[in-house]
Amino acid sequence: METSTVSPVSLEAGLLALSQGQHSQAVGILEAFCHDCAVNDQLTSRDYLRAQMHLIEIYEQNGQSERALSLCHHLINCSNAQVQIWAMQRLKSITQATTAAAKPPAPFAGFTVLSKLAQRFRFA
Repeated sequence: METSTVSPVSLEAGLLALSQGQHSQAVGILEAFCHDCAVNDQLTSRDYLRAQMHLIEIYEQNGQSERALSLCHHLINCSNAQVQIWAMQRLKSITQATTAAAKPPAPFAGFTVLSKLAQRFRFA
């Protein structure tokens, strides 16, 4: 019986760790895989782009919006049109979510009314 082994630093290993809920391990593997692709001048390979896309999703889920946004900017400049479109959509989505989370809540209008009433009935 032949068994297939997955290289410890491969897209498949990263996706396997991700599917098993091991997000920090998946990040480590995918980042190492992307580094290897960069060293070997494979930044336009399909697997490299897929790894980058998965990293964006993991970073976003882990609250690492800045890292996700940085990778989105990187993918927007790649030569694959479908990946560019995906990256632009993710960039918009992450930016909107980050902006919404950073916005302070609007003041409750009822307090303004009560404050004005209190000023009106103050005694001199």
